[in-house]
Amino acid sequence: MLLLMLIWTMFALPATAGAAERVSTQTLSLRSIYPQASEVWTTSALNFDVEYLAADEKWSREIIGRADAARRVLARATHDAFLVRVTMTIVPDQAKFVELVGGWAENSIAVAIPRARQVVLNGEQLRKGAPTNLGSTLVHELSHLYVGVRTDRPVPRWLDEGIAMDVEGQGGLEEHASLVLAHAVNGMIPMRELESSFPVQADRQRLAYRQSHAMLRNILKTSFSGSLPLFLRSIQGEEGAHQVEQYWNPVTRDSLEARWRDTLRLRNNWPLLAMDSSLFWGAAAMLLVVAYFVRRARGRKLRAQWEEEDRVLAVLRDEEESIWGRNEDDLAPEEDDGEGWKNEEMREAERQRPPWYGGDDPR
Repeated sequence: MLLLMLIWTMFALPATAGAAERVSTQTLSLRSIYPQASEVWTTSALNFDVEYLAADEKWSREIIGRADAARRVLARATHDAFLVRVTMTIVPDQAKFVELVGGWAENSIAVAIPRARQVVLNGEQLRKGAPTNLGSTLVHELSHLYVGVRTDRPVPRWLDEGIAMDVEGQGGLEEHASLVLAHAVNGMIPMRELESSFPVQADRQRLAYRQSHAMLRNILKTSFSGSLPLFLRSIQGEEGAHQVEQYWNPVTRDSLEARWRDTLRLRNNWPLLAMDSSLFWGAAAMLLVVAYFVRRARGRKLRAQWEEEDRVLAVLRDEEESIWGRNEDDLAPEEDDGEGWKNEEMREAERQRPPWYGGDDPR
């Protein structure tokens, strides 16, 4: 049952916001996939350089406005103004996006390249989403740029994504409830597998994002009084590089993971699961389906048992008749006179007795 709830919860999650490519320092350009330079335009404003095709000119202005708003959200969350110049590249369709960025980003709406201070946007996916999704995506990607620029040493992938999700404002009851269920059915991804890359499979990738954010939140709660800005200051500069090194250390990472997973034990989270309306109604629907099939299976089993008993009784009856003949008890009432045990001589003697024989007074 828990496994069914987990599967339902996973597929109900929203699409992945984006990813960060920490290795490359080279700016990716549309000119590498569109040979005719006249097709590629660039607009600069508010410390943003937006590269796009001519057909996306109007959209480029919206990107600049929303990116500036996203930068303000980032500043409020980190208590740090992030005024570096950023390149925004709008790739018009999914195929070209994968060609430019790489197959690893197939399920991503956008990709951040911190060392190049660039965000590459999947235009096709962004057009399918709501306008608010664009703002959230830009906040997420600018958070990756912030971490990449402010830290002297790259942080583990799970930590980078956890920070971006926290700045974006992700999390809450639904996230925690889904992780409780994943932990209950042993469906979690070991954090050591999320140090350098995330799964490509969409549902596993979404789980990886949620695990990363939840583990970061537990670190903030236990060591930094719940403060993201305080944590970010601890990993910046030369002194912060040593702290970042600790998050790469398997001993430290495993210890942090064990403490975080301890908060996901099912026995401590039943009230939370009951409060999550989406899980409640999903579980209720699944319980109805399961109850229907259980009842149906039990009915089939009971009918089969009855049929088997009837067959056994029929076989036993046939064997008994073949050995002993037909049972007198099976005679019809009119066939049974109650005197089948008497022979012919006894019957003749009874016919010759006077009417008063047997003690009856003839008078």
